[in-house]
Amino acid sequence: VQLTPDADLNSEQLQVFLRETLAAFMVPKYILLRTQPLARNANGKILKPEAKAILLQSLSMAAGI
Repeated sequence: VQLTPDADLNSEQLQVFLRETLAAFMVPKYILLRTQPLARNANGKILKPEAKAILLQSLSMAAGI
């Protein structure tokens, strides 16, 4: 999730909101909050290899690896 710099939201608050509004199987298990946008190509599509690298880096930091 990309946040604005002045946003006051954490992943727990977002999880609670999503549980109230979505079916249980649609609520994500993990939420990564960012203030920087994901890299996109000239057509505006997200560059998946770079997004995957960001996700793996954040998961390894959370696991303490």
